[in-house]
Amino acid sequence: MAETIADGADGLQEILKRAAVHYTTVGDLTCSVLREAILNGVLSPGQLLRQDALAEALGVSRLPVRSALLQLESDGLIELRPRRGAVVSTRTPEEIRNIYEARIVLETYLLRKAIESMTPGLLERLKEIAERLDAVAPGEGFLAARLEFYRELYGPAGNPLMVSMVEKLRSDVGRYWLRRRVARSHEPQHARLLGYVRKRDADGAARWLEAHLREVAEELAVLVVSGDAG
Repeated sequence: MAETIADGADGLQEILKRAAVHYTTVGDLTCSVLREAILNGVLSPGQLLRQDALAEALGVSRLPVRSALLQLESDGLIELRPRRGAVVSTRTPEEIRNIYEARIVLETYLLRKAIESMTPGLLERLKEIAERLDAVAPGEGFLAARLEFYRELYGPAGNPLMVSMVEKLRSDVGRYWLRRRVARSHEPQHARLLGYVRKRDADGAARWLEAHLREVAEELAVLVVSGDAG
């Protein structure tokens, strides 16, 4: 049976409390809360999103909810289906593999270019973020730290458009990845990658990143098939 908004109402309220201090318009706040709820798994893949139920849960009218759903559809996070309404989008195993293939191409390129221009000051900054990232529990803190780490890591490559493309691809499967990470939170993945960067070993860093992304892609594909990712 598909999940309903009631299954994620408490999670929505927690996100709303945190986000309310950062937004000045109801529309922006509503969209931000729903986006975060999808990305961190409060609203699960395949879950029905009724406009009236969302409006009641967030304490807003249906208008900002409707606008938010249209934006989230354009971002690929939900699907608007005739006679069924909005549903949190799902990914097939093949789509997940394709997303990670694109990420491998983009991210290994960015990584190699960034290593060429890496400074000692940025390395220290990355070390601090990596330690925080590998220690934080899955959730909003992890998502924020991960975004910060990779923006800093790929920044020296001097290609913000490509970085933005990577971030969109990463967010597309982020809600599945958080589920996987629960069992792997003890592994210092980002510190390991940073070790190659510190040695300016571009080939080693690219090989490690590609192997890591392929491993994650296959694990997520299995989770989707088993139903544990949604």
